Amino acid sequence: MSANAKISIIDKATGFRGNRTHVQAFTLASFKATFLKYSGLKFIEARGFRIVSGGILRPLEEYRWWWAFNRWLGEKIPFACIEIQVLLEKPLS
Repeated sequence: MSANAKISIIDKATGFRGNRTHVQAFTLASFKATFLKYSGLKFIEARGFRIVSGGILRPLEEYRWWWAFNRWLGEKIPFACIEIQVLLEKPLS
């Protein structure tokens, strides 16, 4: 693990000291710094989405009202979102 890599809370608790082979999460800043730097796309907006999903609630994902509720909740508390939607723009060639 590189000297500047951050160790997750779970890794600290379990004593895991191995090397992670992929990025597991991005902050908005790390997303912009990593992905946008190499993609050539322009960042437009990030919106919170999908806070309550999966498990026994999975059947609700078929209903538009559930999707709308998750979007509404994501706008109110974006830091609690397990997924986001990122709007990007491809430059004209």
